[in-house]
Amino acid sequence: MIIKSATITVQRPKIDITENQMKVIKDKYLRDDPSVEVWLDRIAENIALGDLIHSGLIPEKEMFEGVQYELASVDGPDEKPLTMYLLHQGLENHNERAVNFKKFLNNLYRLARENKECKAIVEKTKEEFYQMMSNFEFLPNSPTLMNAGRSLQQLSACYVLPVKDSVEGIYDSLKAMALIHQSGGGTGFSFNSLRPRGDMVNSTK
Repeated sequence: MIIKSATITVQRPKIDITENQMKVIKDKYLRDDPSVEVWLDRIAENIALGDLIHSGLIPEKEMFEGVQYELASVDGPDEKPLTMYLLHQGLENHNERAVNFKKFLNNLYRLARENKECKAIVEKTKEEFYQMMSNFEFLPNSPTLMNAGRSLQQLSACYVLPVKDSVEGIYDSLKAMALIHQSGGGTGFSFNSLRPRGDMVNSTK
């Protein structure tokens, strides 16, 4: 089977799966993909984009062109400074964040198509990941199998939400919970910010 993707056209042998496996895959994961091979190829390519971020090959301005983000620095082990990219800084609306993230992904896909070194990195990781999945040596979590390379692009299964010590903060966390559950994720809560039992409440004493 010949598969065309954003970065490479490959010949994929047909994966030998049982009737029961096919039923589960078709019911839960396949959606509009025409075959299991196309489905796994799409996932593998999407996951491979992550290696571009850590490659050191891409100038920051190209990777984050048009993207709202912030570069933060924290102390790591042995006080060695670590840097991290924080997407969506200043964006409170989840729709704005979704648009921002799609811009970031589109930048990575474009670099994987147009930059020779980036393309080689993505192709190598993609092939390794595809082989692991197609041989059933390793499969990622269900959200990745369902969403990698698709419009939702939610690959995490579990989220920990902070709960602020105010009515507004509590209901903001509930709203975030509802949106995460709607998209297939699960949630836990961090109550560290809440005042202790018996503490004074200004409005009611």
